This record gives sequence, structure tokens and C-alpha cells, in this order.
Amino acid sequence: MARLPILFLLSLLFLCLLSSQATAQQLPLFSLYRENQGLLNPAAVSSDFLLYRETYRLSAGITHRSQWVGSAGKSSTQSARAEYIGVGENAFAPIVGTYLLNNQVGPTSFTGVYGRIASLFGLEHPNFGGFSAGINAGLVQFRIKASEIDLLDPDDILGQTDQSQWHPDVGLGFYFYKNIEGPDNKTALVYAGISATQLIGLDLTFTSDKREFPYTRQPHFYALAGLYKFLDAQSFIEFSSWIRYVEGVPLDMDVNVRYQKEQKFWVGGGGALSGRLHAELGVYLLHLLDLGRPGEQTLVKLSTGFDYSLIPFHNQTDRAFEINISVLPRW
Repeated sequence: MARLPILFLLSLLFLCLLSSQATAQQLPLFSLYRENQGLLNPAAVSSDFLLYRETYRLSAGITHRSQWVGSAGKSSTQSARAEYIGVGENAFAPIVGTYLLNNQVGPTSFTGVYGRIASLFGLEHPNFGGFSAGINAGLVQFRIKASEIDLLDPDDILGQTDQSQWHPDVGLGFYFYKNIEGPDNKTALVYAGISATQLIGLDLTFTSDKREFPYTRQPHFYALAGLYKFLDAQSFIEFSSWIRYVEGVPLDMDVNVRYQKEQKFWVGGGGALSGRLHAELGVYLLHLLDLGRPGEQTLVKLSTGFDYSLIPFHNQTDRAFEINISVLPRW
């Protein structure tokens, strides 16, 4: 899956010259997907809340991802998010969030602005388990930079003018999580979710008198599941998996494992059916505010991820690097 943005670009440019139909994975991929769960599943409860409960109801973060396939090209993705879970005394908690997403693949790019709302219903209280349903909605601008496209006809008006279109975007999701008490009194937590994004399928073809730049937007479907096994109050091992499906693209599934040592650092890795290997490292940079009072600080997390494909594309290696910084203020 990690090589699909480049595959999409090359296919799109080729099909542009043939005036055919382009369909492929269109939403960007993430190595550190837990930091962008709300984009993939608008009902997802953040990993920060699952770990620290209502201590940190608010979280915000920014992500940058760069991906290369040798000399064939480069793609880059940037995202920014802010999320809040309104936990109170009862079993109901609203989840609200806002997201900004930008993805650049050669001459094509899109920028999306989203709002998210979900309803979380605790089994007893949201701190101990619950299920949620959510929706995100927004506007996405699709752009083509004409100066970066090599057309057969250099006088083609489509190749002389940058193109852009605005369209609505909607996604739906469901999510469930629950604490499990083990026989050794240590606690585990399980979670699972399903979602569908980019539900408004559109024909976004850019046209002129002589040429077409065809592009059809496809719905994306996701499923995820995971398990936290807590070794003590702050340390754990997490097992997780994502399944992704887009029409015209092979089904992909990854499996990952992560170990975290208290609020100090974590390491993780995994692999996918597409032949992609994944590694990540994260640290808690510092505790801001009230430094002498454990549990009362604002947390700052810095994480990095690296993807490497075992299956070369046109004899070139696919690799990606991602970095994220997140802030969890004490609310």
C-alpha cells in the first residue's frame, strides 16, 4: 500500500495521454496512523484517551510524510488535527475535531478541510469501555499544476493552465473498545472499528477542447482491531492491524506491534501483505507545566516512522519517512 501514491501518479499521467479512466488509492497513507485516526475513521477514540482516559481529553498534532520511489518521483503529505472528548459524569461523551490535510503527488495535489463529530456511549463510563458512531464532512480542492505535465501537444490549452476543482467529502465510522481484567489483575484493552471515507464518488475529469485529464474519486473502506496488554500502570505492549480496500486496488492488511515504557519512549514495527515493512520510534520530549506533579503535566510526544517495500516498482525501491509531534494539554 505504501507505494500506491506513486503508482497512482504514473498511471494517471499515462492515462492522461490516452484519455482513459483513472481509479486508484487516492487518500494518502500514514505510517503513524494512530495520530490521524479521525481522518480514517471519524468514530475512532484516540489512543491518547484509551491510555490516559479523561486526564487528557484534548489533543492536537501535526504530521509530515515524504515518500520516494527512486528517481520515479516523490509524494508528500501534511496533516494537522485537534480533537476533544467531552467526558463528564454520565455515560455519554461527544467527540469533536477538526482536520487539515494536504497531499502532493507530482503535478497533482489535493487539500481537504474537515470537521468531525461523533457520539461515544460508555458501557458503564467512557473511561472503561464504549462504542461510538461518527461522521466527518468537509471540502476538498483537487489541483493539477500544468507546468509539471509533459503533454503530446505543447499548445494544448489544458497544458497551459493550472486546473482546480472544489468538491464535498463525507466519511462514516463505528468504533468499539473495552477494558478486560485478567486473572493476574493486570488489565488489557481491546478495540475495533470499521469505516468508509470519500463516500461521495465523483468524476473529476479536467477537460479542454483537445484533451482530458480523467480522474474518478473512489470510496475507501477500512477495518481495524487491536489489543493493549498493560505490563504495569504506564507500560504496555500493543498489537494492531489495519485492513484497507479501494476498488481497483488489491486488498491490503498490516500487522504491527508496539512496546511503550511508561511516559518515556516506545518502539514498534510490522509488515503488510503489500510487502511493506514498518518501523517506528517515539519519545515523550518533556513534561510542561507543573513539572513536580506527576499526572498533572502537559505531554509532548515526538514520533517518527519509516516504511520500506520489499517489492520494487520498476526496479526502484519504495520508502517513506514520517514525523509527528502531538501535544496533550492537561484539561
